[in-house]
Amino acid sequence: MGCFPCGKLAPAVSHLNECYPPSKQLVAAGPDYKPLSQDLSKLVYFAVHKPSQLAKIGEELEGRVGKEARGSSGGYAKSRASLLISLAILKSLITECKRDLKLFSRSALRCIVLSLDVKVYQKGGPDLEVIGRAASCFTAFATYTDGGPIGVDDTLTRDYVSALTKFGRMAVDDHTDVESGTEKVDTETQRRMRLIGLVSLSGASGSDALFLSDTTFARQIDIIVPALLANLFDAPIDEVKLETAKVQMAASPSPYSSDFSARRPVNERRAPSLRAHMPGEKGPSGSAILAVALRSLKALVGQCQLNQASILLSSVFAYLDKRGWTDVERCCWLTEQLAHFTSVQYRFGVPTRLVELLADLPDSTPSVKRSTLLGMITTILTSSVSLVGLGVSELLSSLLTLIIRRIRLNERDALLPTLVQYVASLGAHIYYADQTNDIVEEISQRIAEIPAADKSRPEILRVLLHCILGVLRVVHAADDRDAQRNPPAQVVSADKGKGPQVGTPEQAPQPLAASRRNPVAPQVWQETLPLLCESTYAVRAVYARALLLFLQRELPRENSTNRPGHLAATRFSNALHAAIYTLAMSACLGAAAPADDSPAASHPASPVRTTHSPLLPPTGRDSPPKGDSFNLTGPTPSDTPPTGAANGTHTPPKAQSQPQKRRTSRRVSLPLNRLNSSTSTPLVSFDNVATPLDFGYIVKILNALHEAIPGVALMTGGPMLLALDAEAATELVRRQGDGRGGAWVLERKRGVRETVGIMWRNVGRWLNISMVEELADKTLAGLPEPNVIPHLPAVDESDILPPPDEPYSFQQHMIEGESSSASRPFVDAEILVSALAGNEGVQKATGRDGAGIMRRFGGGWTVESALRDSVERFTSDNVTSPVEAHSDIASAVMTNPNASYRSIPRGSHSIARPVDITDLREALGQGQASGGASFISTIGTGGRSLINGNGNAEHGGGGAGAGSGLRSKEDVREVLKDIFRDKKRGGGAGKTVVAA
Repeated sequence: MGCFPCGKLAPAVSHLNECYPPSKQLVAAGPDYKPLSQDLSKLVYFAVHKPSQLAKIGEELEGRVGKEARGSSGGYAKSRASLLISLAILKSLITECKRDLKLFSRSALRCIVLSLDVKVYQKGGPDLEVIGRAASCFTAFATYTDGGPIGVDDTLTRDYVSALTKFGRMAVDDHTDVESGTEKVDTETQRRMRLIGLVSLSGASGSDALFLSDTTFARQIDIIVPALLANLFDAPIDEVKLETAKVQMAASPSPYSSDFSARRPVNERRAPSLRAHMPGEKGPSGSAILAVALRSLKALVGQCQLNQASILLSSVFAYLDKRGWTDVERCCWLTEQLAHFTSVQYRFGVPTRLVELLADLPDSTPSVKRSTLLGMITTILTSSVSLVGLGVSELLSSLLTLIIRRIRLNERDALLPTLVQYVASLGAHIYYADQTNDIVEEISQRIAEIPAADKSRPEILRVLLHCILGVLRVVHAADDRDAQRNPPAQVVSADKGKGPQVGTPEQAPQPLAASRRNPVAPQVWQETLPLLCESTYAVRAVYARALLLFLQRELPRENSTNRPGHLAATRFSNALHAAIYTLAMSACLGAAAPADDSPAASHPASPVRTTHSPLLPPTGRDSPPKGDSFNLTGPTPSDTPPTGAANGTHTPPKAQSQPQKRRTSRRVSLPLNRLNSSTSTPLVSFDNVATPLDFGYIVKILNALHEAIPGVALMTGGPMLLALDAEAATELVRRQGDGRGGAWVLERKRGVRETVGIMWRNVGRWLNISMVEELADKTLAGLPEPNVIPHLPAVDESDILPPPDEPYSFQQHMIEGESSSASRPFVDAEILVSALAGNEGVQKATGRDGAGIMRRFGGGWTVESALRDSVERFTSDNVTSPVEAHSDIASAVMTNPNASYRSIPRGSHSIARPVDITDLREALGQGQASGGASFISTIGTGGRSLINGNGNAEHGGGGAGAGSGLRSKEDVREVLKDIFRDKKRGGGAGKTVVAA
């Protein structure tokens, strides 16, 4: 049989060996070191058509690479050349056999890991050419793998993570050469090394192996993200921003890696390749490294879903923790870019996570991390990046909680201005129509939750009001920009032969909110009106400015043909006038508790700041008009005249001689008692009553209200001015034994009279009623100099959280017997009402005839009647209200004991309950004693009820129910009549609720 024949190699091994040049020609194959192209084609064809042989080819190739890697590090040139050829063969197999990649994945990854450990002989540095080819193989593998074995095959997973870790280290490599005992940074090698690592990480960031599961994602992202961020943080910020602009414009694709998407179907994927790093060629520039890192981060973030984006943000925060959060500008830039790179539907997760991280920080001394986080949050919310789906309410709630917590720790905390700026930035982008409404309502609810006993309550209220003010300013600025970009179309109406509109304003009112959002509803803002009567002037001043902004830009204007907001505006106007009346007449605003048992006169008041710019100009027809012009074309309030007697504030009123006036409203004599202050409660500070600046704000608020809704303001505010004038004359008097220095009663009476005179003069001037204007000028001229009401101080709107406003104190220069202290009304109401009723313009604007106007102004005005008209009432014998009070603002202003706006109802409407046995008990004197817990705490002033609906004074510490046993029998009869009337109207069957 002859000699034993030589055994033939397996076909797979034979095809693989034939791809290598002869041993003597290996070194000469450089610098390309490519396999023989014809034999490589045969190998690929064989592997594609016989995938079962891929495992064998992989094992053989793994063995060769292991030997060649060791020889290359040992200085054997042939081994190094053969290794480069083996890596080229491996990449061809991965690329062409991508559908069967899982059959030799383990061997492929093992070859890559072994190649990454190759060192340059005798220098010890990395062999960049070998590592570059290994990186090309890795990016090809990451591109075409489906990620299935990752996380399942422990060996394969370990090799994949090992390769990824090595590339991550290369991406942040600071290569140094040791020369003459000193270390010198090799910039060329460093950039080459970083480029290889970044391109490899770029391939991994788009691989299915990354997004297969959250577990593998978190493990890999902790390697990828720090490497990418390190390159972005090491470069100068100007270069980073420049490259960012290029990436966003897609003007300069990277020359070192192909733009690709690994998430496409396998057959459509393209693997990136490394170029321009061959020996002898110039290395990449710093901008090229930066561009690769930025594009890799963009591709990575853009493919993340919500849970993956959260994991990525955690890795980003961990990296920033290591750097100390010191580079604020770069951190803010990074936040904006992360939001921009994230898919639109998931962008809201970025600010949400930032707020969560901020809220979780311990309440210690201000740290760099906290201030940087605040800057990052503000940046993302004020940027042009859309945050569709942002949970505004959740973000706002978290931030308000943080604000309140910081104030209780330190009322002058340095972070508060930034927190307020962040809240204001929530109005920069409108994501749904009622967003501004919801923001204002959420803040007002938080204000309601602040207990009266909280020592930080005034500062909390002031800061939260600045939040509302900031939101409105940001929203209005955005509205103005939108209006400039999209000016409204000019509508030319046909001339129908009608005359000019009566009371046309000199200047057209500013446009309201653009159509992109709904303006703040009057019923939403109405819930905040009790803040106008807070005990601290700094709170009142901020709220007055916010209220002015609401009246000027948010409150719907009147329209003679279409009045959808007429009822809401009327209710709001009634509530506002009740609050203004309370501010002017109350003898001790808010829930101020005495500092000690000594009277206020023994406490040194704040330094008196004399005002040198009075609001009152010289009287006369030639004086320039004050206040805002307005257009009297609005609707009128309800035809039902208000009921109830005009009551005093802090001193016993005159006894009413007419029995029918003792009970014109059931709510007056039962649970609804007007706010008051006990004469035994000392003032803590002079600003616990209305100050000169308060009267200045009252005038400005009333002017703004008349400009916005002139018809409603006249019919709801005119009677209030008459009642305010009459009651100030009789009630604001100094009495012997008044332990509080009279609560500045004479000075406040002067302020009331100046306010009344100014407003009637403005009304007469706006409506061209010379009789009214001359009457007001004449009465104002009778007041002695100097005037009390000053010009309001200028406010810097750019200051997001200025220091607390300082009040001006009255000057005690008036004595009894002056004209300003007379006990008769300041303005002749009969002449004034006659002039208004006889004016055709007023009749046309209000929709009433002269008799109707006379009835409206002559029916009497009380706080109770205004509050009763400030809510939407319903009638039903089957529906009962869960709250005892009949209205939000009524209970907030009228109930005792007074705890100064402890809470505000959350609903925007209240439902008046029908008369029931509770009312009968209260009429019999068996109701609540002194403001039970079911009533809402009020703006009121001393915790005691001064008068009830019968006009009887109540003294001592009995509170609201102190005089309940003295209620007249007529109250009982009235309640019984109401009960039987409701029963008869019900007819024994339930009825639907009908708006009254």
